[in-house]
Amino acid sequence: MKNKTRIISALVALSALLSMASCGGEKEPSPENYERPVVTMARAITAMDSDAYFNCYTEEAKNEYFESDDYNSDLVMTFLPSQSENKRILKTRTTSDKELNQKKIDELKEQYKDKYKKRLDITKARKLTVDFILQGEKELVETKAFTVVWVENRWLVFGDVVEEFEFEKSKKTNTAYAVFLFAQEVKMKARIVTAPQLILSYGLTDEQKLTLDNITAELNADHKPVKAENANEKIGWLCEFKGFEKAKEPCDNPPDEQCLVFSGIDRKNIQPLLTKLKTEGLVIPLKAMVTASNQSWTLAELIAELKKEHKMMTERK
Repeated sequence: MKNKTRIISALVALSALLSMASCGGEKEPSPENYERPVVTMARAITAMDSDAYFNCYTEEAKNEYFESDDYNSDLVMTFLPSQSENKRILKTRTTSDKELNQKKIDELKEQYKDKYKKRLDITKARKLTVDFILQGEKELVETKAFTVVWVENRWLVFGDVVEEFEFEKSKKTNTAYAVFLFAQEVKMKARIVTAPQLILSYGLTDEQKLTLDNITAELNADHKPVKAENANEKIGWLCEFKGFEKAKEPCDNPPDEQCLVFSGIDRKNIQPLLTKLKTEGLVIPLKAMVTASNQSWTLAELIAELKKEHKMMTERK
């Protein structure tokens, strides 16, 4: 999925923005530039660059997230509560900043060692309170606290990968269920619709389908099994989004792998859903959320990308 994400990101983001969205890519890293990781996080979200976002964290924190059940390579695409024809930009404002003394730094080292069984050579650390400001028709703000650490000549975020931004407006407008649809009409303009909660399944056994039917019923969601002959249909068409047409021919080379695709499910409900799937013994390694980019892919293309990423993550282990 990463290659396609980069292509789409290039179309929607300025190349200058992308060149800056890498925590480790600064030509002259400076111990004084401690705000860099959080600034890069905002730029990465704006540019929809998941790689740059993940690179703001320590290696062990990244790997822990990559190996978790809720790993999503397109995580940053789920953060913004809404999109519009006018591009929305996420910026940061640091409201408090405190340098940590050596005692606190030593405590951070111990925390890291206890959690990951590895040492982290921290020489400087600061605590920051940061406003993430989403600029658009209305300004939305999400405030988060971070600890940033100076490790091997660069600043990184200390702690778990942040998986959710709950902007103030999103709680009131229910836009967390919104998906970014690409119309197949004039100039391919984008617009927002409210998507019902839906899980697409592919390759499941009859018993697995029944289990998933029961789980989705509890969530007031729908379950739609996809036949092998429809694996060449676009995700948008399978989710019944407007602007997508049915393929003219059935799939002549359907994938063998099983897969689940989640549409219209709020991020705060995703983790309980994944836990429920695991509890019920429905372990499907290939999973994805519908995003602005992958809704235009065929299911077969999505499965191929998920398969590559899963292999890469497995090899890391």
